[in-house]
Amino acid sequence: MIQKIVIISSIFFILFNASVKAQQNEIYEIENLGTEIFSFLNSLNDNINTFFKTEDKGRVRRHLGYLQTDLRKYLKERRELMDYLDQNNYKVDNDKTKKMVKNLKTKLDKLSDRLFRISIYIDSNFADDVQGIFSRIHQSQEEQSELYLTKLDWYLDGKTIDIKVLSKEGTRMYNNLQQSIELISTIKQRIKEG
Repeated sequence: MIQKIVIISSIFFILFNASVKAQQNEIYEIENLGTEIFSFLNSLNDNINTFFKTEDKGRVRRHLGYLQTDLRKYLKERRELMDYLDQNNYKVDNDKTKKMVKNLKTKLDKLSDRLFRISIYIDSNFADDVQGIFSRIHQSQEEQSELYLTKLDWYLDGKTIDIKVLSKEGTRMYNNLQQSIELISTIKQRIKEG
């Protein structure tokens, strides 16, 4: 199993680095990370009997639980940052905001790691969706001067954006991730009963 992980990781990072070099002059942005995660989980729920092997049932359930915990932590951190910005009329205070952004990125790293770990135990058709989300998260962090994961990242890097658009995106992402947390509970229960 460890050898399989090392091989998959090596191939992924070779392809990933080539992709980043090809896009160095572009601004890349996921319109809504929350929608992509919810869509992935929805696909798993719709294909509950086929997305994993029976012998991996316990591992899949456990990793979904970890993902659910990491989603909650990420969501809490993002909400705190958005609330802080809202209370301060979206003026970025470098001392406090930088610390909050660092914490948010740490939570996002854990979240992407969880997604990657789940991909090992699921059907390759669904694992490709996870790899896409995973690569975009890391691509935006590797090239954060030019690549942005969300409009919030764009704004925090000093770019101009309509505050209403930023707020709307924040609300939409929060709602999608909240739905994802609830959907994970449903999936875990269905796996347990199946």
